[in-house]
Amino acid sequence: MNESLQFRFDPNQFNRLFPFYILVDEQLKIISVGQSLKKVSSAKVGERFSRYFEVQRPAVHLVSLKQISEVCNQLVIIKSSGRSDLILRGQFEYSERDKQGLFVGTPWFGSMDQVRANKLSLHDFAYHDPMIDLLHVLKTSEITNDEIKHLLKTVNDQKNKIKNSESNYRSIVEKATDIIYKVDHEGNFRFVNKVAERITGYPKEELLAMNYTKLIREDFREKAASLYIHQFENRIPTTYFEFPIITKKGKEVWIGQSVQLHLNSKSEIELTALAIDISERKQAEMNVLLQEEKYRNIIANMNLGLLEVDMDDRIQFANQSFCLISGYELPELKGKKASDIFMSDEGKQIISKKNRTRIEGASDVYSLPVKNKKGEQRWWVISGAPRYNDNGEIVGSVGIHLDVTEQKSLEEELKIAKLKAEESSKAKESFLATMSHEIRTPLNAIIGITDLMQISNDARNDQNLDILSFSAKNLLALISDILDISKIDAGKIELVRNPMNMHKVVHSICQAFKPALEEKKVKLDVTIGSEVPEILIGDELRFSQILNNLLSNAVKFTCKGSVSVLMNTEILDDKKVRLTCAVTDSGIGIATNKLKTIFEAFEQADNKIVRQFGGTGLGLNITKKLIELQGGIIQVSSKLKRGTTFKFTLDLDKGMNTGKVSAKNDQTGEFDSALAAGKTVLLVEDKLANQKVAISYLNHWGVCYEIANNGVEALEILKTKQFDAALIDLFMPEMDGFETMKRIRKNKKLTGLPLIALTASAEVTLMNKALECGADRCLTKPFNPQILKSTLFGLMKIPMINYGEICEISQPVKRIIKFKYIDLSTLQQASLGSEAFVKEMLVMLAKEIPEMIAESENLLKMKEMELFSKVIHKLKSNLLTLGIEVLRNDLIFMEEQSRHGLSQEEVHSTFYKMLEMWAKAKTELDRVVMQ
Repeated sequence: MNESLQFRFDPNQFNRLFPFYILVDEQLKIISVGQSLKKVSSAKVGERFSRYFEVQRPAVHLVSLKQISEVCNQLVIIKSSGRSDLILRGQFEYSERDKQGLFVGTPWFGSMDQVRANKLSLHDFAYHDPMIDLLHVLKTSEITNDEIKHLLKTVNDQKNKIKNSESNYRSIVEKATDIIYKVDHEGNFRFVNKVAERITGYPKEELLAMNYTKLIREDFREKAASLYIHQFENRIPTTYFEFPIITKKGKEVWIGQSVQLHLNSKSEIELTALAIDISERKQAEMNVLLQEEKYRNIIANMNLGLLEVDMDDRIQFANQSFCLISGYELPELKGKKASDIFMSDEGKQIISKKNRTRIEGASDVYSLPVKNKKGEQRWWVISGAPRYNDNGEIVGSVGIHLDVTEQKSLEEELKIAKLKAEESSKAKESFLATMSHEIRTPLNAIIGITDLMQISNDARNDQNLDILSFSAKNLLALISDILDISKIDAGKIELVRNPMNMHKVVHSICQAFKPALEEKKVKLDVTIGSEVPEILIGDELRFSQILNNLLSNAVKFTCKGSVSVLMNTEILDDKKVRLTCAVTDSGIGIATNKLKTIFEAFEQADNKIVRQFGGTGLGLNITKKLIELQGGIIQVSSKLKRGTTFKFTLDLDKGMNTGKVSAKNDQTGEFDSALAAGKTVLLVEDKLANQKVAISYLNHWGVCYEIANNGVEALEILKTKQFDAALIDLFMPEMDGFETMKRIRKNKKLTGLPLIALTASAEVTLMNKALECGADRCLTKPFNPQILKSTLFGLMKIPMINYGEICEISQPVKRIIKFKYIDLSTLQQASLGSEAFVKEMLVMLAKEIPEMIAESENLLKMKEMELFSKVIHKLKSNLLTLGIEVLRNDLIFMEEQSRHGLSQEEVHSTFYKMLEMWAKAKTELDRVVMQ
C-alpha cells in the first residue's frame, strides 16, 4: 500500500469505469455511490457504510479506515443489509492522505433473470479490467515522478502476484480431482486438465480438436447447447447443469457441471467449467426412483383398496382400487372424513374406537358394513395400522380394504341353506315315518289276508278280496308317486305333443271323483269357457296327472260345501293360447305360514292332517314340477277353514278339430313325405360311422344325398350340382366346417343354401362360432332323429300336414341285451329295424375306436394338444354312438382343455381314466360283435 496514494475523484469517469463503486470518508460515512448501484441499493450520501452494507469476505466488521487498509488487494464480497439477494464482489483501495476508502466491484448475479428483476441492463455494467482502470484513474498529470515509480512498482508487484497466482492456479488445476476445462463462444475446447482426459478417455490433443457437444449423449445435446448459448447471450455469470457424456470407449458417465462466464486476455468471452463425476449418485437416484415407481405401481394397481387418513380421520390418499370399490374419485375424497362418507352411526363409533387404539400404535383387522357412492350397502374387511412420518411420529393411519360383500352374501345363503337342510332333514324324517306307516298299512292287510286265505278256504271271500284289491292299489299309487318324483328330478320325464280333446279330458277326470264327492254330499262344479278350443296340442297323460292330483287333494280335504273346476284361455297368437285352470274347494284350507312350502317334497300342512287324511306330501310337488316342465306356473291362495284355490297356466298350441283325436301320431305324419322324396342333401362328413347313421335316416325319409369327405370335396361338388340343404361336420381334415361354411356364404350362387352344422361338442362357443360362419342351425352328434328331421325338413320348407313332433320308427326294432357300459339304443334307433346295419356299425366302431385311442395317446405323449383335441372330438362321437354316456363329461373336458392349452396334467389323468373305462366297454362290444 502506498500511504501517499491520493484519489483524484471524477464522478463521471468513475461511473463509466466503476458504476457500482462506494467512496467513504474517515468515519466510514458514504461520500459517493456509483450510479448503477443507486438503482439497486437505497444507500444515501452522509450515512454510515455499515447501515447499508456488511462485509462477508473476508470476515471483518468495518469500523475504521485501518481495517480497509488491511483488506486491500483481496477479493471482497459485500452483502446489502436491506436485500439478501444483492451481493457485490470486488476490492477496496485506501488513501492515507485523503483519509478515504474506495470499493470497486460488480453485483454477483446468477442469471439474467436476476439482472432483469433488478431493472438493470447490460449498459449498467462496464467491460474492463478493474485493476488497469484503477491505475488509469490514479495516473493524473499531478502525480510526481516518485509517485509514478511507486505506482509502477505496485503494478509490477501486482503482475508478479498474478503470475504467482496463475502458477498456483495451474498447479491446482493440474492436481484437481475434478474435470476443469475451457471452451470458446462456439463450444470448442481451449483447455482441459488431466482429469478431463482420464474420465472422457480422449487424449488432450483430441479434446482440443473437438467441440464439447460431441461428448454429450445425443438426447441431451440440444438442451445443453441451448443452455450455454443462453448463458453467452445474456452474460449470465454462473450456471449449473447435469447431463450424461459418452466416453471414447462408449461408457456413459453422468457429470454435474458448474460453468463460469468471463473474458480472456484477448477480451473474448470464454466459459470455464468445473465438472464432477456424479454417475454413482445418479444411479442411486435412479434406483430410488425405480423402487418408488415399483411400489407406487403396486399400491396403485393392487386389487386391495388402500386408504391413508390423518389424525382427524381426514383422507390424505386413496389408490385406484379403493376408488373402484367405493365408487368415488380421489378428488372427491381428499380432505373429507372417511367415517362421514362411508359409515353409519354404529360404524363411526367403531372407527373412533379403532383410531384411539391406533394412536397407541396398535394394528388390527375387522369388518364393517359401509355404503358406496351409489348408496349400496357393502361389507369391507379392513386391516388398519398406524401411519408414521420420517421422525417416527404417528400422523394418522393406513388401511387395506377388501370388499367381501359376495362372501357375506354366501355366508347368509349358507345359513339359510343350513336351516333349509335342517328343515328338509326333519321333513324327510317325518316323510320316512309317514311312508313307513303308509307302506306298512296296505302291506299288513295284504300279508294278513293272504295268510288267512292259505290257512282257511273260508277266508277266500269277496270282502277279503276287496281288501286285498284296495290295499294293492294304494300301495301301487304310493310307489308310482315316488317313482314320478325320481324321474322328474333325474330329467327322465319325456313330454309328448299330441292333439287332445281338452273338454273330454277334463270331464273324464272329474267323472272319476263323483262317487267320492256324492258319498260326502259335496257338490262338483265344472266350467269350461266357450273360448277354450276343443283340440289342443300337449301331453295328455301329464295334464291328466296334474288335474287328477289337484282334484284328489280338493276332494280329500273337503268334507262339506263344494269343489269346482274353472277353465278358460287367453289367445296369444294365431297358433297359441294360454290355458288357465283353477281348482277350488271349501275344505280345511292352509295356514299362511305354510303356503311357501306346500309345494316342497315330503311337506304336509300339518302332521295332524297326515293322521286324519293320510297321504305322503308328494302330490303337489309332482304337480308343480310337471307344470314347470311344460313352461307353466302354479299358484295357491287359501284361508284356514274356508278353502283353497290352486291355479295353473300352460301355453299350448291350438289343434284342428277333425272329428276324432288319435292318441298316437303317424310315423311321418308331421311332414308331407311325398314332397321330401325329390329333395337332395349334401352330407359333408369325414367319419364313416357318422356317414352311415345319417344315410340311414335320409334313406328312411326318402331324401336323396351325396357325400363329401371334407370341405375341399364339398366345394368342388357344389360347383356343378345343386342341393336343397347341406349337413356339415365342423371338424374335418384338409378344410374344416367353419372355413367351408364361410366360403359357401361368400359364393353368391349359394346364398340361399340351408346349412346345418354338425358337431360332437356341446360347447356354446363352438356353436356360436358355427352360426357366425354361416350355419342356419347347429346340431350335436350322435343324431337325435326327431330333431334332425324337424330341422332339416323345416329348412327345406316341407309343409306340415298335422300336429305332432314324435318321429316314430315304423319297423319293430329287435331289442339287444342291455349291458353295463354300452347302450345300443342310439344304434337301434338309427338302424330303423335293420339288424345288418347295427352289426355293420358295431364292427366298424370296434375297429375305429382303438385306432383313434392309439393315435390320441401318441399325440398326448408328444404334447401336440391341438391335434389331440381334434382326435378326441371324433373319438367322442364314436364312444357316444355306443352309448357310453359315463364318459361324456370326461371327453368334453379333454377336448375343451386341450384345445385351449389348459390343465395338461388333468387331461393326462382323465385320458388314462377313460382308457380304463374303455377296456371294460370293449369287452362288452367284442361280445356283441361275436354274437
